[in-house]
Amino acid sequence: MTRKVKIFVLIIILVVVATLFHLLILPKIKFRQTSDESAEFDKLSKLIDIADSVRNSSPDSAMADYKKVIASLQSSANEKTKMHLIAKSYVGIANINSEAGDYKLALNNDSISMAYATEFDDKQAQAKATVMRGTTLYRKPSVNPVF
Repeated sequence: MTRKVKIFVLIIILVVVATLFHLLILPKIKFRQTSDESAEFDKLSKLIDIADSVRNSSPDSAMADYKKVIASLQSSANEKTKMHLIAKSYVGIANINSEAGDYKLALNNDSISMAYATEFDDKQAQAKATVMRGTTLYRKPSVNPVF
């Protein structure tokens, strides 16, 4: 065989191997990564639900859970679902701050939540942040609500 034919055969073999890898192996790797991410999302979502349920009775425990969720997602948060969990956590923290009477910190954490929710057009998180903001402003003694 001539040198050109050998190179041509080698290129065809490499293309076939790359195609097989792309069609057979790569989807399995992506599925495993998606499954792992989904399991992590479910775990963190349940942690937020638990924190929400004990927020009034055990605010320190709830605060620790919210911060754990934020820390877990902060470095890799770039998808809408991850941002949703971060926004929910900041709303929870803002609620705890408001209940403790620290309205300035509550509004600060609420603003962080709203920024995440707005960036990813997360209507549910935006609504929660808006309600939290209204509740905090209503409770704040220096603000007189108008009815």
